[in-house]
Amino acid sequence: MNLRTRLLGLVLMATLVPALLLGWRSAVETDEEIAAAVRSLSLAARSVAAELEHRVQGTAQLHYGLAHSRVLDDADPKACSAYLSEVREAYPQYTGILTALPDGRLHCDSLQTGRTLNVADRSYFQRARSSTSGLVVEPAFGRLTGSSVLQIVHAARDRRQTLRFVLVASLNLHRFAEESQRKAMLGDSELLLVDDGGRVMAWAGTQGEPFTPGSSISGSALHELALKGGTGELDGRDGQRRIWAAAEAPALRTAGLRLLLGQHREALVAAPMQRLRQGLVTLAGAALLLFAGVWSLAEWGIRRQVARITSMVNDLGAGDLQARIALPHPRGELGELMAVLNHTADSLQQHRVSIDELSQRLTEAHGREISERQHNEERLARMANFDSLTGLPNRTLFRDRLQHAMAHSRRSGQPCALMFLDIDRFKNINDSLGHDVGDRLLKQVSAVLASCVRDADSVGRRTTDAPADEVFRLGGDEFMILVEDVASADAVAAIADRVLRALDRRFDIETHELFISASIGITLYTGDAVDLDGLVKQADMAMYRSKDLGRDTYCFFDEKMNEAASQRHQLEVALRHALDRDEFRLYYQPKADLVSGRVTGVEALLRWQPAGQPMVQPDRFIGILEETGLIVPVGLWVLRQACGQLVAWQALGMAPMSLAVNLSARQFRHQDLVRQVAGVLADTGFPPERLEVELTESMLIDDSEAVLRILSELAAMGIRIAIDDFGTGQSSLHYLKRFNVDTLKIDRSFVRDTPEDAEDSAIAAAVIALGHALGLRVVAEGVETEAQLGFLRSHACDELQGYLLSRPLAPEAFPAWLEAQCPARVASPALSL
Repeated sequence: MNLRTRLLGLVLMATLVPALLLGWRSAVETDEEIAAAVRSLSLAARSVAAELEHRVQGTAQLHYGLAHSRVLDDADPKACSAYLSEVREAYPQYTGILTALPDGRLHCDSLQTGRTLNVADRSYFQRARSSTSGLVVEPAFGRLTGSSVLQIVHAARDRRQTLRFVLVASLNLHRFAEESQRKAMLGDSELLLVDDGGRVMAWAGTQGEPFTPGSSISGSALHELALKGGTGELDGRDGQRRIWAAAEAPALRTAGLRLLLGQHREALVAAPMQRLRQGLVTLAGAALLLFAGVWSLAEWGIRRQVARITSMVNDLGAGDLQARIALPHPRGELGELMAVLNHTADSLQQHRVSIDELSQRLTEAHGREISERQHNEERLARMANFDSLTGLPNRTLFRDRLQHAMAHSRRSGQPCALMFLDIDRFKNINDSLGHDVGDRLLKQVSAVLASCVRDADSVGRRTTDAPADEVFRLGGDEFMILVEDVASADAVAAIADRVLRALDRRFDIETHELFISASIGITLYTGDAVDLDGLVKQADMAMYRSKDLGRDTYCFFDEKMNEAASQRHQLEVALRHALDRDEFRLYYQPKADLVSGRVTGVEALLRWQPAGQPMVQPDRFIGILEETGLIVPVGLWVLRQACGQLVAWQALGMAPMSLAVNLSARQFRHQDLVRQVAGVLADTGFPPERLEVELTESMLIDDSEAVLRILSELAAMGIRIAIDDFGTGQSSLHYLKRFNVDTLKIDRSFVRDTPEDAEDSAIAAAVIALGHALGLRVVAEGVETEAQLGFLRSHACDELQGYLLSRPLAPEAFPAWLEAQCPARVASPALSL
């Protein structure tokens, strides 16, 4: 056995005994610290329970003060709710504070939502109403918000012990759990609140699988620990061991609420394990120092010096010419040998530097030659394929790309479109302002066309992975737009329309302000016999046809497509001036109560009759109004005209009636909608409580905060909300509960075949029952026969609207029709009302 092996054995024996002692001490400290941590966990749990007890008692004092405030007896709910809102701002731990009348109806609400609510069926309300003293505490989940709260209830009575109202403060248990868990300062702890039945009310923690509020742990070991109290070590649902401490307080026992505070077992032993690791590291360090000392003594002689020489020789053999034997060198033959080796390495390195410099110069010269060649080739290719003025692909590249597009169209069976664009009267600009101004204008027009093609990708393509559309300049003021894999002629027409609108702007060239237009010819290639030049000729002919039609428009080479596109374009152009030309008309279709037969209101319906032309059906122009955004000013005109008309009728002696106005999706999302509606009501003097806005289901299916805000603001003004065409969209009971909906309108498609069609009859009856169950008024649209009327009356539908009562009437014809009506006639057996 050599000396190095013996020294290593002594080092191992010297370090083994301290390591054993350190491990034994760590085990003892771990047990002691776990016991101390369990005691700290129990103290923290009792502290959290005491804090919850303190908050309950504080709420009791708050209730006592509020019960002696006469503001809560105010018959005006708004003043009372405003007062409670100020109180809640001072006490943010409550999700809400409200008062309920002795019959359970909500009177005042700190949230000031104006909601309708009855808590007579809640157990805490029944307990408080029957109690003559004391406080009622009960955990619950909010009926509207779904949040877990601790309902702290106080019955306010007068001197005769007559119940005035019931005060309810909802303490947010989830927020309390999160705050208490952070204050516990126990690392990765978990705080759990459950009721006596095992239902989870709140959970807060930083790690582990969370307990979902509303879920049940009934029958589990954790639930048994919560009921009996004390501490216990249990396996969690994630397989990790946790130590739990249960705590309670008088208020918690009264409410049937249990509090558990838990912590991972690994967190309890983290400190002693850390100290054990530190001790082992220290011991290992000492052993390494001892080992290094012994090793240095063993290796200080010849072996160490020989190792230095061997290492340098190996590095030189591996190609490292910078390898040297560092100073100092030992005396004698080994030191002389080290100096000779260093000198040899210096000579080798000098030769290597000279060779590398020569190689670098040769590489740089070769690289410059290749770079210049590539640059010249790219410059020549760009000059051959791209326009030098605008940077767009030129005629040469256009023919190549068009040839590929036509071949792709023949293979795939999907058409491509070619659009020939010519700037109108561009020669006048060159002649009057000079070619320099004309060239600058062409550069700006090119940028606009390129951006239009990028924006139109999703409109003009059949698939999202289609080749990119391109703009080409053929020369002068002529441009080509190539669109591949087009979905339809309408899609190409939409791109052309977008190009024309984009060019309808001011172009600033030096000190000149220029306004231009363009004529566009469009042809579609579907793989037929026409060649490339023939396709270009078709687009050119269609472009000149556009110029003949007056410029600033587009035409299709196909006459049928051109006729349809021209009609739609003319319709859109006429619509843009219809409001200014006073071509819109409002018709009014009455609604009647099914029980009394009384005419209760009207629905305003938009009609359009261009000057000297027949009336245009709504299905032809409403979609265009929506697409172009004209629906916003037109919708505002409808609201103002209808409100003013009903005010004028009432001034003539008519009985007050409700007014229903449809809101489109684009109107509903307009940022100034609420302000515009309020302005119309203020200007016309029409009462907001008689206005009903009709929305479709698709407008409410996006359950966003913006939708909720707009509906809440409209409801706060007193305006009623109706769901039009109910059952034809994405029906959801969620939005009926979440939003302030007042009326459901059964779509005419479900009324048309009643009572003969069993399925439609079942759907109509179900909608009526659903609306009544939710406290909503139900209106049937499209009632045209006595059999339909009898069916609706048998199912207690509230109102009807349709041709059986009346077709839409012009404003000048409505008073005469209304005068001819009377409840006796509407409710006569002839109408089966």
